Amino acid sequence: MRYFKELDSLRAFAALSVVCHHWISHSNLINKILHGPTGVTTFFVLSGFFTTFMVFKTKSKTEITRQTISKTYGNLLLKRSLRIFPAYFVSLSVLWLFKDFYIEKDISKAFIYLCTFSTNFYFFNHQYFTGVFAHLWSIATQEQFYLFWALLLLILHSKFHFSGIVFLIATGIACKYLLSDLPYFHLLPPVNFDSFGLGALLAWQITYKPSRITGFYTKVKIPGLLCLLLYLVGIVIPFNPIPERTVIAILALWLITYLIINSGSENLKFVFRNPALVFIGKISYGIYLFHNLIPQLTKKYVSIYILPGAPDVFVNHATLIVLTLNLIILFSISALTWFLIEQPIAQWKNFKFLRINPFGRLREI
Repeated sequence: MRYFKELDSLRAFAALSVVCHHWISHSNLINKILHGPTGVTTFFVLSGFFTTFMVFKTKSKTEITRQTISKTYGNLLLKRSLRIFPAYFVSLSVLWLFKDFYIEKDISKAFIYLCTFSTNFYFFNHQYFTGVFAHLWSIATQEQFYLFWALLLLILHSKFHFSGIVFLIATGIACKYLLSDLPYFHLLPPVNFDSFGLGALLAWQITYKPSRITGFYTKVKIPGLLCLLLYLVGIVIPFNPIPERTVIAILALWLITYLIINSGSENLKFVFRNPALVFIGKISYGIYLFHNLIPQLTKKYVSIYILPGAPDVFVNHATLIVLTLNLIILFSISALTWFLIEQPIAQWKNFKFLRINPFGRLREI
């Protein structure tokens, strides 16, 4: 698949919506329009799309070379680990290094969950969902999804892929209704299967029926318009005839499909091919990882070392100044993470998992 700048810009919007959700008041109009679930769900749809497309592409190659499913799965996991682990564990190192400065005192207790990508289960088991590392639940959910979905697609014959994707979407929607009485039910992986599945559906369309992508967009457009109406009405009058995250996922699928079909169009140049947004999209993983770790530290530093004795003009605008400082630090750290960690490691695309792995020989069914 060729590179789409427009999808990087979409990542930028998703990341910034999460930052807004955690940094500014929930009563703010911006936070009502682009709140946290909007960004996270968009990331889930994108993850389902790219993950599924990559597995389809890898599966077609290994069928030609007759590489075993277990070795193919090992290669996929290794590449995924190289993409996710380095920056993630850098953020955990920062969290651990400054753990005594944060209000939350359960960082040590939760650290094993953080290191094993099971943060969502930590919050679900302890029945609370807040704090400096709360945002990492979505990274955990994506990793859990990848583990089982990549293996399932490799094992299944390609003629069953579409049925598997439909079942995935149906499972996610059903779980949203069946488990809605549970506190923090959205933290459970199956509840988000519809978001991942809708992204996977687009990957299937592009892989197996690329000539019909325009027709696919036409079919997605109708539910997309309906969901847009529900989303806008929901900003003013909160109601849930359809689960909110499902509505957002359908909107994200509609937009992603549109951006792919119209990639390079002059109509998208001003926003979705904007160099600044494209760059923010490239560093969006770092933005997501670090954005929740910064505000408490800067607030404490400013309140102790800067505010005492500061001019009145500074004190009167302290909130805006701290917000600006947070943004500068966040974008600086995220850019450094991209240039020093993510980008160099991304060059290892052809790295192969050559050792004998523990999964044994799996057969396609």
